[in-house]
Amino acid sequence: MNPIVRSGAAARAGALFILLGPLVSWTAEFVTAAAWQDPPYSPLYNWVSHLGLTGPPQTAFGQVAHSPLGAVMDTGWVVYGVFLIVGAFLVFDPRQGVRPTVIVTLAVLAGTGVSLVASSRAPTRTSTTA
Repeated sequence: MNPIVRSGAAARAGALFILLGPLVSWTAEFVTAAAWQDPPYSPLYNWVSHLGLTGPPQTAFGQVAHSPLGAVMDTGWVVYGVFLIVGAFLVFDPRQGVRPTVIVTLAVLAGTGVSLVASSRAPTRTSTTA
């Protein structure tokens, strides 16, 4: 059976990326949640995606969403996605068959999804007409 995991310094760096990605995201979440004061952020009440909202306050489903550090949360998600993709390519060798190819493909899909969610949160523009 062929090993699907690479060896060497690049594989260790990839494993570090896979480990650091969620840690960066969680750190960004804690910093952003701590900065949200009015109304206070509650992980039992608010959705985590509210932390990434930028722009004016928004209300949806009875919840007010106004994240003062939305860009920090969005950056944390993008870093997480990029680290996951890079780490998967460094750790797994897709040339070794179906299993590593599936793992790398899923990592690319997950990393791209997380990054796109974060990058789609551009500040809301409101136009006024006279």
